[in-house]
Amino acid sequence: MPTIAVYGATAYTSREHLLPYLINHADAASYDLILAGRSKANLDALNDSLGKAGAERRSVVATTLEDAAGVAALVAKSDIVINFAGPYQLYNAPALIDACTKAGKHYLDLTGESQYVAKQVVPKFDFAAAKSGSVVIPMAGFDCIPGDITIYHGLRYLQNKLGKGVAFAKSTNFYTMGGGVSGGTLASVSAAAEAEDKTDINDEWILTGSSVTGPTPRPQLVYTPPVANLPNVPSYGAFFVGYMVNRTAIRRSWYLSRMAQPGPRHADNVPNGVSPSADFGFEPIHAENTVFKESLAGFGKVRFSNPFTAALFSLGFFFFAGLYMGFKFIRTLLKPYIPPPGTGPNKEVCEKGFTKIVNVSVSDGDKPVAVVTRYEGKGDPGYYHTARVLAESALSLVLPAPKGTALPPLAHVGGVLTGPSALGMVLVERMRIHGVATITSEIVEPGAESKKDI
Repeated sequence: MPTIAVYGATAYTSREHLLPYLINHADAASYDLILAGRSKANLDALNDSLGKAGAERRSVVATTLEDAAGVAALVAKSDIVINFAGPYQLYNAPALIDACTKAGKHYLDLTGESQYVAKQVVPKFDFAAAKSGSVVIPMAGFDCIPGDITIYHGLRYLQNKLGKGVAFAKSTNFYTMGGGVSGGTLASVSAAAEAEDKTDINDEWILTGSSVTGPTPRPQLVYTPPVANLPNVPSYGAFFVGYMVNRTAIRRSWYLSRMAQPGPRHADNVPNGVSPSADFGFEPIHAENTVFKESLAGFGKVRFSNPFTAALFSLGFFFFAGLYMGFKFIRTLLKPYIPPPGTGPNKEVCEKGFTKIVNVSVSDGDKPVAVVTRYEGKGDPGYYHTARVLAESALSLVLPAPKGTALPPLAHVGGVLTGPSALGMVLVERMRIHGVATITSEIVEPGAESKKDI
């Protein structure tokens, strides 16, 4: 039976969302849980508070990430480690990643710190993870899986219909969300602001390697779809702060999709218990010069129905963000009013939240077509929904794949991967089955009926 270790288990998103979800999951009898962190007393109290359901399949491990032997012992007991101890560049996350890659175990976290991933994760652990068969997925929550897997679904649908000779030339995600403010995300933003090196903050290519580069759209005041006048598609959007992080993961997925097919798989480390010779199905390949963008179409009950409201919101955001990122005294002044890490909105707010993404993409070639993909997720994006996306990502790696799906080839090789490149349709289907999110795509040709599919 696989074992899932949750480090930083007492963190708000873990204790209030992830652990209750895993304990009450339909597949809960198929895995064991380890609650891990620094304080045994706090972990024991958390374990008691979680109730008797599945208590026989839970254990507690106390260790600091500075204790190399303790970390190695924790990883040895686990098949996958989920790390909540952030901001990750400040709390020695590489110690956990190092132990996982050495042991051939999988690792997930919720970092939104793309600079940290670019400098301390990809160059240090990508080869080591591939060598051992370890799958490492940073940014495995709302940052950055929903937008990335939405693009993946649309591209896969297009190429299933028209072949791999066609791909996306332009692709734009429009987000509409409702929920509370994430203290952990704001802590990551503050950590990025405090970082000495800010040269990479506007570079979407930082997770692909220094020799790979291409189009990098500048931030805009107003966003419009690459194809106009499509039904039930936002006409305008404002700047979306998550785009700065999401685009780096999307671009890494782009990069990984264009790599040569992987070589021999790790027969002793094949997730889902399938044969290494199994047919892993159809995986899409991105075009060479795809331009990706993301935009905020609305939040709560607010929608940007015209370019003026979108531009006004964007200007306000740029002004505030410039002050916050540029001046330490502003961050110090606002600190008492910002939710600290480990805190979050109440249960009612979390349950009423939502995440909706509409991706509009246009294909390359002489006869371009439009693909519209819709992602609809339940619950507050930064807490309720992100915990469930993270949980289903972990379960995708350690439990049998849903019928008709299989993990992408790179999941059987390992490396520092992304949601689409490691989990693909297994995650899409798991999220659908367990009520986390649905993703549908339709292809629209000029003068033709739309053709919708899941």
